Amino acid sequence: MNRKQLLELLDKLNLRLSKSKSQHLLVDEQVLENQLRFANIRRTDRVLEIGAGLGTLTVALAKQAEKVITVEKDQRFKNYLTETLPDNVELIIDDFLDLELPKFDKVVANIPYEISSKIVFKLLNYQFIAGILIFQLEFANRMAAAHGSHDYSRLTVKIHTKAHCEILQQVSRRAFYPVPKVDSAIVELVPRTPSYKIENEALFDKVVDAVFNQRRKMIKNALLNKHKWFKINKDEMKSVVSDLDYGTLRGEKLSPEQLAELANKLYFELQQVRKDNSI
Repeated sequence: MNRKQLLELLDKLNLRLSKSKSQHLLVDEQVLENQLRFANIRRTDRVLEIGAGLGTLTVALAKQAEKVITVEKDQRFKNYLTETLPDNVELIIDDFLDLELPKFDKVVANIPYEISSKIVFKLLNYQFIAGILIFQLEFANRMAAAHGSHDYSRLTVKIHTKAHCEILQQVSRRAFYPVPKVDSAIVELVPRTPSYKIENEALFDKVVDAVFNQRRKMIKNALLNKHKWFKINKDEMKSVVSDLDYGTLRGEKLSPEQLAELANKLYFELQQVRKDNSI
């Protein structure tokens, strides 16, 4: 559906799209074709879509997949979608973040900008082959950044532990209506198990949060400042971090694997402190 067709349909349905809800619908047919090509949908695939909108991507996916499960939060689209979507589409009118997702093989979607992070980490709790997703370009750059780069962040690290992430194509803001303030990118997300071990995921996440929340501080000082996160007093934490490898570096200088190594060492050191305190 191009821009002219979309405007005519919106007028017919007496609908206005909401920028505040990130309702920017894709109107560039070449970008749509590229997204479908990257997804490489097979006839046996069950495909998840997040945000049906007026069903342009939904219908295109349905032509290639065995089944499409599309989730749309806006009740205003329900009647139109119910009347026009093919029989192999299951329409769910609900908030994606509140759903227990059914089984799916691939996810193809244009992601609402303001909840991109929540959507990504929800998806990565499920098993699937691959995702071909359109994100805001700045967010996509942080997802796929190299360590030590300007865009390298805790988002980069946490995604790296769960998936391969690659930017496949940049997308102009003019590919959407209404036109957003920023450009976008098509991103490939492939779940995987990392090559390095993480002893305790909850502690690893706290370490990553601590060092990236305080990017300009040395790692040992960043961890010391957040000692309460690790349920240990400041003096005990000072003793623990004094001998940590990489303690005098900044978190942004470490690769995800090195951050995992750091978190594992901290995990064992904290266990020893608690063991000593219980004696």
